[in-house]
Amino acid sequence: MTPQSTGTFDEELAALAADLRRLRIVRGKPSYRELVARAEGSRAGIQLSMATLSDAFNGKRLVRIDTLMALVRILRSYDEFGGEVPVPGHNAPELAPRRRRWQAIAALQSGERPASVAPPAPAPRPGRLRVRAALPAGRTPGPGPAPGLSRRRKAAGGRRGRGRGAALEHRHRAAVQVPGPDR
Repeated sequence: MTPQSTGTFDEELAALAADLRRLRIVRGKPSYRELVARAEGSRAGIQLSMATLSDAFNGKRLVRIDTLMALVRILRSYDEFGGEVPVPGHNAPELAPRRRRWQAIAALQSGERPASVAPPAPAPRPGRLRVRAALPAGRTPGPGPAPGLSRRRKAAGGRRGRGRGAALEHRHRAAVQVPGPDR
């Protein structure tokens, strides 16, 4: 399925199941038991059950995205002759089209129209946020601890824990996080 596909949920689910069956055949048609055993022994933390495999290969239901990706990773850990090769990583580039396809099918399932599935915006990385204190009008941030702290915390400069953000976090109780500039 492409993002421009206009099939129904049932049609697209059946097409996904057929695609998974083709991939299984291309990879030497391992049995469900072999796939479960390969997943358990992969050291990649992948767990699959035979019931879930049956649901995925027969299009009975849309399995969760992590289950689909785990299944595709295990199938891709076989070469075309059925021999074992290393399991691809969870962010391997060959998984991206199937991830987008799952998202489009899930949108159909929920009744949305899958116009084009854009990748999610990257979340801000830790350490790239700056804290802007929300102070009452007319007050400016001062060097001392916030009023109302215990004597012990005032002596420690208002810090609660270690780290450079802890002092600011507890110095101004109404702190607001705002995305900072990229470095």
